[in-house]
Amino acid sequence: MAISYSWSVTKLECYPEYKGQSNVVITAYWERRAVDGQYTANLTSQVNVRLTPTQRFIPFDQLKEADVIGWIETTMTLPVIGAIDASLAQQIAQQQAPKVSPPLPWSV
Repeated sequence: MAISYSWSVTKLECYPEYKGQSNVVITAYWERRAVDGQYTANLTSQVNVRLTPTQRFIPFDQLKEADVIGWIETTMTLPVIGAIDASLAQQIAQQQAPKVSPPLPWSV
């Protein structure tokens, strides 16, 4: 079975007011989740959201999770996302074939 990866936004931190706007997001907390059948792994972190003059401002009450995930992906490079996914895949592989500690052969 192939591993599926997904993002979720777990928390947003905002300036109460910034340049005439209310609840302007400055930090997005996220979770990256990997699922392969019954095995799951996740990683959580946060990114700072940068306000740029070319970016269309979205009022807080009109934000969708997809908007914030877009910001998260924009702040990371593809190699960083690839490294996160590789780490999650390794966690799943360790669950699928866990290490064992048999008794020492000379102590049996």
